[in-house]
Amino acid sequence: MNTRPLTRLCEKDDIQRGIADIQWMLHHHYYPSPGQVGFIIFLLRDEKFRVVREDGRQSFLAVEIQSLIDVLKDIRKYLQFVTRYDCDGCIIRLHASAERKYLWIFLECVIVFILCAVLFFLIIC
Repeated sequence: MNTRPLTRLCEKDDIQRGIADIQWMLHHHYYPSPGQVGFIIFLLRDEKFRVVREDGRQSFLAVEIQSLIDVLKDIRKYLQFVTRYDCDGCIIRLHASAERKYLWIFLECVIVFILCAVLFFLIIC
């Protein structure tokens, strides 16, 4: 087995393009689509099956890859159920629902009130 077992996976054009797309979106304050995360999961599964064939199901690398897949599945579920997406060309923007906007306004008001109260008590004491 190679000393850097995931090197072969990271050198694939598909995985580099998928990771570069997600990095670009995060850098520009966008969120990756569930499909992009699913594509990375698909590639990791292929690599895991290769590792299981070569080293067996209980190999350390297979367990590590499975933990990565589980985390990415949770992220994909979050993106599917919590957010709504509006496609603008190839860019996906996150749109918060009306309730979420009001929740943020309420939380900001609470934070401002708490900061004012703390400032008031600091001035008095």
